[in-house]
Amino acid sequence: MAEEIRSNEPTDASGWRAISRRRRRAIALVVAGVVLALIAGGLLAADRLSTREPRGGTPTIQHAETTSAPDDAGGSVASSASVSATGASGATETAKGAPPRTGPPSQPGRALRIAYRKGGFVCVAQPDGTGEVRVLPSRDGAFALSPDAKSVVLVEGGTLAAVDVASRAVRRLDAAARLTPAWTPDSMWIVYAVDLTTGPQVRRVRRDGTGGSKLFDGSGPAVSPKGDVIVGHAEGALVVWRATGVTRVAVDGHVGSVATDGERLYFVEVGDDEAASSLRSVSFDGRDAITLRDTSAAARPVTLDDLSVSFDGAYLAFTECGDDGYSRLFSMELGPEHSVTALSVRRDDYPLGWGRDGRLYFIEGNAFQGESTRLMAVRADGLGRVTLVEGATR
Repeated sequence: MAEEIRSNEPTDASGWRAISRRRRRAIALVVAGVVLALIAGGLLAADRLSTREPRGGTPTIQHAETTSAPDDAGGSVASSASVSATGASGATETAKGAPPRTGPPSQPGRALRIAYRKGGFVCVAQPDGTGEVRVLPSRDGAFALSPDAKSVVLVEGGTLAAVDVASRAVRRLDAAARLTPAWTPDSMWIVYAVDLTTGPQVRRVRRDGTGGSKLFDGSGPAVSPKGDVIVGHAEGALVVWRATGVTRVAVDGHVGSVATDGERLYFVEVGDDEAASSLRSVSFDGRDAITLRDTSAAARPVTLDDLSVSFDGAYLAFTECGDDGYSRLFSMELGPEHSVTALSVRRDDYPLGWGRDGRLYFIEGNAFQGESTRLMAVRADGLGRVTLVEGATR
């Protein structure tokens, strides 16, 4: 602005009126400029608010697909694990003529809670290990968290019991064999094995203790990702339960761990005289039997065990285990190549189960040999390995 030249002459009345008019015009111009700037800024902010997405979005919980059946037919159940979650099952058809399953699920869902044992308690926490809650005292026995994360079912001392996570109330359900039980997707039913004088049975019961019934004679139950197939094993046979009935598939040798993706059976076959075990697969009608793995990565005698199929049906987890608590963890892609990925690094690993977030949760560390233990998670391709809870066991 040019410097104002002031004269030494006194200012008369007309001069003061002119100065006052100039000041009023200058003030009006400044005020008008400020108002215009505020209006422009408000319009820009409104435009941004109308076009941008809400921060974080609104999570959508998708539920696993289920197939209902009459109570006397045994019902429909879904896969169990010590990891609770909700989300789409993501199962992809692999029938003849359909494309093979590859890669992680397109909609993996979001894990809600995880369960593990620590300090003599069964505990429940967030999937990142935070927010730990001690549910009940327990130093031994198989356990599984319900999909809604409201109940833990535990097999201890030959008894199957359900524990409410919020109130810690314990309800005895039935006698049971020491095997990990499975939950239905609606968290209402539990499927489990029981040893009777007449032989082993696979049964189910509501978590309130009602509606108990036999599904089939056999043991070692496992459930398909969609919950429409339950499998187990009996002497010299695999047992398949579906809503249409129960079938048996004869096998040679002894059957160890069993799993299913809802389309095929996966099982460990152990030869006579405790010969080396092999991982095999067969269709539900007993045809198209194939050997997936008959050699081990270990330079010591091992047995294959702990079979479990991921919720999207794309991967099969298994272990090579032996004396002194030796256990190495692997994942196998259930595509045409059946490629295997070693998930263990240097220490022994013991799987807890798959989460619907596509990760496998497991305990690392051989407590039998005095090692420290921790709860960990890893992707099926071996990447994303992370420690969640120090001192956790299964």
